[in-house]
Amino acid sequence: MKAAMQNKMSGKSRSTSLIRLGLFGFAVAGILIYNQVSFNTHARNYDEALAQTVAWERPMADALTIRGQINGVVEAVSRLETNAASISDVESSFSDLQMVWVHHSSSMSIAVRNQIGADVDRMTLAAMSTADELRRNNPVEARRHAQNVLQISDGLYPVLTKLERQLEGNRQGSEAERHKALAGMNVGQAIDISVLFVLGVALVGLVAFALPSFRGRVTPQHQPALVSTSRGFSLAEVLMSVAIVMVLSTIAIANIATVVSNSRIRAGISSMSGLLQNCRMLAVKKNKTLTAHMTPEGSSTLVGYVKDATDSSPLTTADSQVKWEAPVVRVTAPTGPGSPSLISDSTLGYTPQTGDISFNSRGLPCAYSSGVCTNHGFLYYFKDTSRMGSKGWAALSVSPAGKIKKWFWMGAAWSE
Repeated sequence: MKAAMQNKMSGKSRSTSLIRLGLFGFAVAGILIYNQVSFNTHARNYDEALAQTVAWERPMADALTIRGQINGVVEAVSRLETNAASISDVESSFSDLQMVWVHHSSSMSIAVRNQIGADVDRMTLAAMSTADELRRNNPVEARRHAQNVLQISDGLYPVLTKLERQLEGNRQGSEAERHKALAGMNVGQAIDISVLFVLGVALVGLVAFALPSFRGRVTPQHQPALVSTSRGFSLAEVLMSVAIVMVLSTIAIANIATVVSNSRIRAGISSMSGLLQNCRMLAVKKNKTLTAHMTPEGSSTLVGYVKDATDSSPLTTADSQVKWEAPVVRVTAPTGPGSPSLISDSTLGYTPQTGDISFNSRGLPCAYSSGVCTNHGFLYYFKDTSRMGSKGWAALSVSPAGKIKKWFWMGAAWSE
């Protein structure tokens, strides 16, 4: 009778422990599953926002390229007042404008393309007439047509400015969504790490609490029968359950950390690309040369900012700037175990520079030195130092024509 009562109480105790352990497991599993679903949603939103950002960058780059060539025509005909212009300067400027318009107007809406296209044609015709009058040695008529070019440009610039503001607003909206999604991903990673930490603490606590009773069972002591036979799960069973949950949590955290790391370096590349586009846009709008500076290579805090090419003062809060999330650094070339190969000159189509990039009034990249800005292409490499070997590498290139490309190392080759 007494044995039956003891077995019954032991069964109840085990059943209660089973329910509690099951509820704890369901709670942890529910938190992890919900967090994973939320993380995947943020990751998907991040990819969509990044794709939208890239999509808005193309028409923005096209609009800046067209504005830059219009600046070139205006500069060429403006030099007539000082007799510094030549026929070849004017002819080259409107020829470049026509070529750029053909190749870069397709991303605009039909209404905008028709509106700007009509003025581009008028400007080209006026510039051609200017060159013809110069060839006939008729400077008075050449200047009259040159004034017509300037008047047409005065009407073109507001239209381009409005278009650029719309495109930049759309791009900034996508950037805001991307940063919001990245913040959500960071929260998801923090939650998983917190759960793993709690489980670790619980595991240590279980070991500390259950070890004395475990020893007691190994070396039995004289106790009342009802107490000695009433127990829940053994230490081994509890430790096994907690260990399984911890292993699953660790795997989930590793996967999330990889996604967050990839998103972090893609976010940094996108932000730096936006800064270069902004530098180019301001250079074209202000009709002057601007430089995009970066903090020294290997610096733990990577910052890019824009200043006048002639301004050598340090960074201030008034400067247009972006800051990368640590631990991403800039390097001249990939080095170290498992580092990727260089992007070859043949792949780029030019021999790149690695110093600070400047943009002239036509929106073309150049290396500024002592008042002279020589047209070049540029290439920068970036590394997420939290990832070892060939992981976490990215690059940013700017062609001599001003086309910006983002590169990511896929393990065997660079991909755009």
